Amino acid sequence: MQAVPLETKYFSWDGRGPILERWLTRSDSDPIGCHYTFDANYTEITSNEQEAWVIFEELQVIQIVPEEVHANWQWEYQDNSSKIRFNGIWIIEDSHWLKSFNPQHLKNHNHYILEFYDDIVEVICKGLKFGLGEYTEENL
Repeated sequence: MQAVPLETKYFSWDGRGPILERWLTRSDSDPIGCHYTFDANYTEITSNEQEAWVIFEELQVIQIVPEEVHANWQWEYQDNSSKIRFNGIWIIEDSHWLKSFNPQHLKNHNHYILEFYDDIVEVICKGLKFGLGEYTEENL
């Protein structure tokens, strides 16, 4: 198993990730992603907070854990050879969690970990789709 950083400009991490503002859902029991705010300017002089969103494409499994109680086990499996700067999102290659479900049904899905300010979100989905600004249904 290996934790590899996922490269994206839509998420930032400086020891704690962006602030998760709200869940995006089709209904109360059908999450499709989340809306969050992150600091898009990394200088100490100014702070340019931006709104952004992420959609979990073909979401199958989601686990949301408070940052204080998550074991942060993914750090033990980090890919030290990766040239990608860590930004708060991991893709877990050869995931034991993913394999614990029906692998035939999930053969084109991945295990992702997103480190938000107060929450660690683990998902099994086909992919992540990001965008800036306010989320609208047209973004799907």
